[in-house]
Amino acid sequence: MQVPVDLFASLMPTWPKSAMAYPTRIIGDDRSAAVFFTDSPELFGRELRCMGTVNFHDRKVVRWVDHWDGRSLTVKGVADMWVPIETFPTDFGESTVGETATPRLRAVVRQLASALASGDTARVVSLLDPDVVVEDMALHTRAVGVGRVQAYFSRTLPALPYGRDVSVRHVVGSSQGGAFEWIGKTPLPLGATALTLGHDGLITEMSSTWDSALWTDQAIGEAQAATSLG
Repeated sequence: MQVPVDLFASLMPTWPKSAMAYPTRIIGDDRSAAVFFTDSPELFGRELRCMGTVNFHDRKVVRWVDHWDGRSLTVKGVADMWVPIETFPTDFGESTVGETATPRLRAVVRQLASALASGDTARVVSLLDPDVVVEDMALHTRAVGVGRVQAYFSRTLPALPYGRDVSVRHVVGSSQGGAFEWIGKTPLPLGATALTLGHDGLITEMSSTWDSALWTDQAIGEAQAATSLG
């Protein structure tokens, strides 16, 4: 989804003083980070919980890409924000900032993305802390512990946009964690997954967001139901 500048120009004068956008969590360092933030309902008609992937240089932001779920929006004209898949941008300036995430994080991302792309659930689980928390912000699903996560991924990984055939576009963050932007399967080409890492390098938290408005209600329901199955 691409938001036109004139939409903000028409909306901003109508925002009340109570409208807020505020960060709730930051994972990374002064070179790059994943920023979780919330937009209050006054801004776009409904509360939005989003993730930004941010690069810094000389204490200034040089690249910021927001990721959110289109199903969360109720603002008038939201349908006009969708860009056809065939004309959707394929570059968001990642080549201009380069890869500044720490080698430790990038190594974990490479291993995880490779396992996800091949649909190897057992290999994915081998990268996770026993008490890992896996969340999908778009599907509103949450699985805790490797046993539950393995059961969830064994049912959903082939269909998830960050599952089979996914590739990494850009990585931000530090040795403690960050996020990677990914390119998935059509018609769900783009999204981001945040990670936090333990001292042993295992993933303790994994949180993904993407535009589930491009999925069917049936597919969403099936993925949500998979979290309740052992």
